[in-house]
Order: sequence, then structure tokens, then C-alpha cells
Amino acid sequence: MVKEGEILTAKVYYFVGDSAIVLIPPNTAAFLSTRNISWRIKNPKAQDYFNVGDDILIKVLSVKYIEGKMPQISVGFRETEANPWPLVPSIHPPGTFSDCRVSGFLKFGALVLLPSGFQALLHNDELSWDREIKRAEDFLQLGQKLKVQIKEAIPEKQKISVILKDALANPYKNFAAASPELQSAVGIVTKISKVFVHVKLQNGCYGRIHSSRIPDKLRDEFSLGDRVDVRVISLDPEKQSVELEFDVEAIYEEWERVLDAGGGESSPPSDFGLKLVEGAKKVVTVNYYERNPKARKKCIEYHGTSCAVCGFSFAKTYGEIGNGFVHVHHLSPIGDMKGEYQLDPIKDLRPVCSNCHSILHRKKPPFSIEELKAVFLEQVKRIGN
Repeated sequence: MVKEGEILTAKVYYFVGDSAIVLIPPNTAAFLSTRNISWRIKNPKAQDYFNVGDDILIKVLSVKYIEGKMPQISVGFRETEANPWPLVPSIHPPGTFSDCRVSGFLKFGALVLLPSGFQALLHNDELSWDREIKRAEDFLQLGQKLKVQIKEAIPEKQKISVILKDALANPYKNFAAASPELQSAVGIVTKISKVFVHVKLQNGCYGRIHSSRIPDKLRDEFSLGDRVDVRVISLDPEKQSVELEFDVEAIYEEWERVLDAGGGESSPPSDFGLKLVEGAKKVVTVNYYERNPKARKKCIEYHGTSCAVCGFSFAKTYGEIGNGFVHVHHLSPIGDMKGEYQLDPIKDLRPVCSNCHSILHRKKPPFSIEELKAVFLEQVKRIGN
């Protein structure tokens, strides 16, 4: 009579799905479930472990006698050895790195086999820093060798989770190290929702622009793939969170280039204030009044083309090719304007050279003309002495 807890030698008789039927002495059939084959791999196929006719060591787990019928016996193969899971945190401490190979795929990730023989889960979210992976099999191949980081090892749940992307350079940490707050960046629109416009930056990080920072007239004007000039408001590398706003000064310079290329006299395109195409499609989030070439012309006619800060003149320095060329600076930052506004080109604008224009916007809010002019004159005085 077979008893629970006995360890016996059994012969693999045949397979039922991924499980197996084995014969134990004297000649009694018993059921070996996939969950009782391996401690290290969850529900493996019996066919991957045994062949029909193999003699294997098993432990009797349960015996259920039914009058007039053969007893129902369940056996385990893994139970013939001690449960190794309590040792897993010391074998694979969280935070350490390990080689592995891809052993299977699930809907939400991949299974990888560690050198210790334990199987671990690599979730889709932990595959890449710069790509949104929906199916691990689109990113990995069966048998592919990887270097992963152990995320957690939980003996009670017989679970190991690993991360692939932490074995790679973290672009968010590198980005944060560069102190990007209020710095300009360029990105591509990857997703649009009611609340956010999601943007992938050139360095591989993802950011988002809240709808409250998008002018009402532009809410429905974005398309996937649009190239946008943005500014970083905040960055949390641990949460992989980058909050963005439109970089209106970069947009300003874009319009300046358009004006200069056209001599400053041409009318803006009919869809100006929505989209401006130059090479890759770029969204320009400014109002017509802000970029009215007539306002620029009136500013120059009144204030001239010499820089209001340093006095530099492109025409005096470069001759004919410099005639009429100068940047026009808004004394009140464009980003502070709410909706459209009526511009006074004489009161609100000043001509500045490209160097001084860049320095004016080295901080937010920008330096005033008077502040930068005082710094410039002090430097001239210091150099003269």
C-alpha cells in the first residue's frame, strides 16, 4: 500500500498534455503535474525533462482511495529535494546583475533563465528606456543572451523579477546630471490625449506637455510625428518623468530666420500661428500679432538696426549683406502673454544683435535691456583698464 511522504522510483509511462503519468510499484499509475516538476521553473513541460521509459525518483504527495476504483495518487519530482527558494535572495540579491537567456514569452513580458537554473520574469515595462514595448517577442528572440539586473526575489511567492533597461545607461539620470531645467530641447510628438501631448526627446527620454500650457486655438492642431521646440520645466529621473512647455524663444528665433530669409517684408503664411514647415514638420505655437513682420519693420524704422545693448551693427561690420539684419527682442517675454495681444512695436520691441539676444534669455525671466547693458559696459571698462 502506497503511503503519503514515501520516496519511490517510478517509470515514466506516458504524457497527458504537459504533465506525465508514471508507474510506481507494484504497477500503479500516478499523476505528475507540471507544477511539481521543478522548483526553479514554473510549470515546465514534462516532455522537456523526461522521456517515456525513464526511471525517476518521486515523492508521494497524496493518496485518495475510492471504493471500487483505482486509488488517485499525486506525486512530485521536485519534492525529492529541499526547496531552494529560501536561498534565492542570497543567490540573486536585488540590485545585482546576471547573465541569462530568453526561455519563453508571456503576454506581459519574457521569461529568462538565470545561470542558477531559476526562471525570472522580465516585464515589458522593464525592457527599454526609450521604447514602449507591448510584446516582448517583438523586441527579443528565444534563446537570446542578455545581461539583466535583479529587481526583486520573493521566496514566499517563488518569484524573481529582473530588469533589462537598468543594465543599460539610464538616459533620465544622464539628462538630470546635465541640469536641463529651463533648457531648450527638440522632440517628436508620440501620443496625444485630452490632458497631455507626449513628446520623445532627442536623447531618448519621454516628456509631456500639459493641456493647460497649450493655447486653446492649437489644442486640435497637433499630429503624431510633429517636431516641436520645448523647454524642460522639471525632471524626476527615478519616476522617469519630464514635464515640458513650449520653448517660445526657440520658436521666436525660428520666425526670425524665416523673416531674414524672406527679407523681412513678406506676409506670414496663411496658417501662421498653427504650423510652419521647414524640413521636418514643426509646430509653431505663437500668435500672428507676435510675429507680424510689419511690427518688426516699425521697430527697426524707429529704433534703427544697431543693437540696443552693445551698439553692434551688422551693416557697419558686414556691409551690404548686413543691411536690415537684426534680431527683435520682446521686452515682455512671449510666454507671459495670455492669448493674442495688440503689440506696440515701438514700446514693446527693441533691436538686438544675435549674441546679446542669446544672453538676454540666459535666465527666466530674461535680463532686461538695462541690466545686460550695464554688464556689457562694466566688461568694456574692465578690459580697458
